[in-house]
Amino acid sequence: MPRNVRNFWVELSVDGRATDIASGPRASSGGIDIDIYQRDRGDVRRVLNISGRPLSGKLYLRITDPETGKLLAENVTIR
Repeated sequence: MPRNVRNFWVELSVDGRATDIASGPRASSGGIDIDIYQRDRGDVRRVLNISGRPLSGKLYLRITDPETGKLLAENVTIR
């Protein structure tokens, strides 16, 4: 858990990496964007986008398919 609670926080554990990656935006008005890529028949494609934004006292977290723009999931909380 982060020492300073922020609007959004991500912790990432990657096989073969000695330490985890953890971060979040510094400002209370800051957001977060995460793109996940994977191999597909020799090519590399972006398969998932996670976006977090503060707006009008609420925090919006959206997961979308970057190829179609289709909203796959959304979570809205009050700051």
